[in-house]
Parts: sequence; structure tokens; C-alpha cells
Amino acid sequence: MISERLESRLTLLVVVLELAGAGCAARPLPGTVFVHRLRLDGVESVDESDLRNRLGTRSPSMILGLVENPWADRPVFDRYTFSRDLARIVRYYRSRGYYDLQVDEPEIRALGDKVDVRVRIHEGP
Repeated sequence: MISERLESRLTLLVVVLELAGAGCAARPLPGTVFVHRLRLDGVESVDESDLRNRLGTRSPSMILGLVENPWADRPVFDRYTFSRDLARIVRYYRSRGYYDLQVDEPEIRALGDKVDVRVRIHEGP
């Protein structure tokens, strides 16, 4: 009798653990490209964190600024979203009076299934 009860509890535990595992992050589709780093060079006169919060392209979540957070979703790099982000940067600056702003052609460097993205911003005089 005790062994049947223990067996039913173990079976229930296995089912619960399998269901909990089903809620974990899904595996990415083949060909998915993730953001390794997003650099905004030349941001001096505006709040960089406020600017980043307005962009669709995100840097990965970091622990103590040293390593990627393994429990956070990895940000996916999407070329369409990134092209709109470049326009967002220009609008952000112009709305603050920086009409001479120039954004250089971004540098996108592939690192396997990740990319390093660098945007150089010239705020103007």
C-alpha cells in the first residue's frame, strides 16, 4: 500500500516537472540572429538610457555588466526594426533641438548567430 502511494506521488511529481519544463523558453528557429552588443558612440548631450529605451533593438541583459543573464530572453536582431531605430534616433535628437545631427552608416559585425552593432552619432555643434 505504501509503495503504491509513493509510486503515484512520484508519477505526479514527474508530470508536474514535465509541465513546468514546457513553459521554459522555446528554442529559436534556425537562422535567428541575436544581438550580442549594441553600441551608441557619440551620445554625450542626451540621456543614453532614455534613448535606448525608445529603440526596438535591445542589448542583452547583463549581470553586473560582465556576463549575459542566462535567465533572460536573448534579444533578436531584426533588420527592419533596426532601420526604424535609426530613424528614431534622428527624431529623438531633433525633438531636442539637435538639427545638425548626423548618424553614420552603422557597423554590423556577425559573430556566428550573434551580431555586434555599432552606431556612430555626431550631435553637431
